[in-house]
Amino acid sequence: MQALPILVKRVLVNILGAQFSANPVDICDAWRVGHLNKLQASGCAQWIRLLGVAGRNGASAVLLVLDGDNLGKLCPVEVARALSKSAQVSGAAVGFSVGVVFAMQEMESWFIADAQALSLSLNTQPLRRVKPLTAIPDNPEHGPRDAKGWLSHNMPDGYKPTIHQAEFARRLDIHTVRSQNLRSFRRFEHAVQQLYTAVVSGSHVATP
Repeated sequence: MQALPILVKRVLVNILGAQFSANPVDICDAWRVGHLNKLQASGCAQWIRLLGVAGRNGASAVLLVLDGDNLGKLCPVEVARALSKSAQVSGAAVGFSVGVVFAMQEMESWFIADAQALSLSLNTQPLRRVKPLTAIPDNPEHGPRDAKGWLSHNMPDGYKPTIHQAEFARRLDIHTVRSQNLRSFRRFEHAVQQLYTAVVSGSHVATP
């Protein structure tokens, strides 16, 4: 919940630079929305309800980021499109914009892609860095299946999302992760940029 707004802002600054400085947008706190099956139950009733709350609270855009490790054989693109279409029931693409992204396997997979960030100590406490000589997976989107568990196993002090996620998001080298050609991270960057453009232009979208 703390890490996602940090990562959204860092992506915008990285992509837009001076344009973002000249036309900044407020990035609100993240909400915990539960797993995909909860959002899709009863015709996406929970998803539509949450969007209605966001709209009534004046949100100009909503970005939904879900871990993809529970998708099974489902296609993330097709599921994202279905959620985007359902969002339009609550006014998405008319009164506000919506973007849907699946992180494959988890958001932690993006952190694993940046070996340099993982090798740095967190909060100046060396015991919280990744163990020396740890082999970083070649393609974190394909594995490990349990990215949080991989981090916990390879960090001497263990991995706790509520403690470490935000710090990894602050330290993540966007260029390094981008160079790994992770499809879900590319999609995340694209969705963030799409929503920013929609907000500053007033032309709302529901993407994908």
